[in-house]
Amino acid sequence: MVAEWERQDGESAKAFHAFTIYRDMPANERSMAKTAEKLGVTSSNLERWASPQRWNWVARAAAYDSWRDTMQLTVRESSAVEAQQDILRQEGLEIAMLSQIAAEAMVAYREGAREGHDMLALSRMVNIVERIQTMRRRNVNLPSTYTTKMVDDEINETPVYYAQPEEYHRGSETEDE
Repeated sequence: MVAEWERQDGESAKAFHAFTIYRDMPANERSMAKTAEKLGVTSSNLERWASPQRWNWVARAAAYDSWRDTMQLTVRESSAVEAQQDILRQEGLEIAMLSQIAAEAMVAYREGAREGHDMLALSRMVNIVERIQTMRRRNVNLPSTYTTKMVDDEINETPVYYAQPEEYHRGSETEDE
């Protein structure tokens, strides 16, 4: 079966060519007068071909517009999926790199802890871990904006960091006020 916007059985090459001129105009500019002008013929000749009883140009052009819109949407969605996959691949590499840096920073912090706390190394490590967590959460569509708090771990006498969603944090601030 032939698509409505393609040449129909029994449609002459000349009639189909005229239809393609009409069909390929932007929908909001499409008219018999403009088609006739482009072809150098009178509108009355085209109206006979375009009539619903003959080749039904209006319905065929509308079907073509619908098909073209569907194809453009499919291409956009496909491009968006490809872009998302590229971003996820890149973020995967970044997560691996940041994980390595965080591991090295933890080792440096532990080694420095014997001689006294290296707050710069600790701060760097926390920032890297936060970035990794944000990227991982974003990759699975979870909230990625968090407030980090430090509390003293009285048992181990070491600082403990934890992340709390900002929405929760903001809500608790409002209740305290």
